[in-house]
Amino acid sequence: MKKYVIIGTGAAGYAAAKAIRGTDPDSEVVLIGKEVYPPYHRPRLSHFIGEEVELDKLLIEKEDRLEALGITLKLGRPVETIDRQAKQVVLQEGERIAYDALLIATGANPFIPPFEGEWSGKMAAIRMYDDLVRLNESLKPPEEAMVIGGGLLGLEAAWALKKAGNHVRVVEFFDSLLPRQLDPDLGRIFQNLLEDKGLIFSLSDSLLSSKDKNGKLELTFKSGAQHTVDHLLFSVGVRANTQLAAETGLEVNRGILVDHQLKTSDDSIYAAGDAVELDGQGFGLWTQATEQGRIAGMNMTGGHERYQPSAPFTLLHIAGIRLFSVGEIQDYDQTVDGFDEVKKRWKRLYLRKERVVGGVLIGDVSQMQRMKRLVLARHFVDGDRSIEEILV
Repeated sequence: MKKYVIIGTGAAGYAAAKAIRGTDPDSEVVLIGKEVYPPYHRPRLSHFIGEEVELDKLLIEKEDRLEALGITLKLGRPVETIDRQAKQVVLQEGERIAYDALLIATGANPFIPPFEGEWSGKMAAIRMYDDLVRLNESLKPPEEAMVIGGGLLGLEAAWALKKAGNHVRVVEFFDSLLPRQLDPDLGRIFQNLLEDKGLIFSLSDSLLSSKDKNGKLELTFKSGAQHTVDHLLFSVGVRANTQLAAETGLEVNRGILVDHQLKTSDDSIYAAGDAVELDGQGFGLWTQATEQGRIAGMNMTGGHERYQPSAPFTLLHIAGIRLFSVGEIQDYDQTVDGFDEVKKRWKRLYLRKERVVGGVLIGDVSQMQRMKRLVLARHFVDGDRSIEEILV
């Protein structure tokens, strides 16, 4: 009977465990997590800022259900090292767990941009359930709150803080919001919609220094602006957690280097999720981690599945506004637009050499599946046609 060990209880680790169990039902599957909680939806954490939240609302699957599937959970058990020669995972308290195939799905850590001053209890970065609990316990609305980062999770966090009754400012390094999902024009349109809902934005700026004073944070920014806030939340992206892999002697760069079968430089060790790097590309979406975990799990049992990154897509719903973005929105030579400011609906397709490489819907996302199919197929279109004709 083969023994499969998975380090990490996020999307990739969970998907791998389910894939292994489905293809090798007689095997032993061990899922190791440094948190005491079974797998849960990390991207949803920011939705519950300022609200009472029970862990059950976030769980992907309950612990007893996983154990009933024959998946052994070792929760709250950080890994100390991997003994590749003995093919054993060594936990911090000394327990050794043998493996025939191992998956490293250690995820990523929040990136905190450097600033002058000390880390404060008034600061937070939401990556784990306990981070959310600590932040919620400290909130006493109405207060002044600031979010550093105008990406997906930053905007979700900002709106959650606003809904909780706080006065919220978002500071973004780039000159427009959601630079990976929206071009600058659509970024400004989306910003205007959110400003109408009460959020405040400072763009093209970054934190220089922070000082605790009278229970608040006095912040100074590159632009010269100064703000005093009760809470500062960082949402500036993540960095792949490669420490364990590097200490083990696996090849790493910005992420753990893998091939298209998600195999590392050690034939018996695979990696998936936010921790990996493939062909110079990193990954940070839940859907990507889930697909990688599934493929890695299949291959650990002897499969030959190939992971081929597809066009990333995002569906966002905050402040009553829906947004869908898919594919490439930077490298294009033509757009096909359908803007209706009265109905607050914006549609844009991005073309390169008359093929659809990306698309955005704001307000009405009912055509997102059609748009996604066009982008995934790199569909050829006549750029002189209306967007409604193309999306029909």
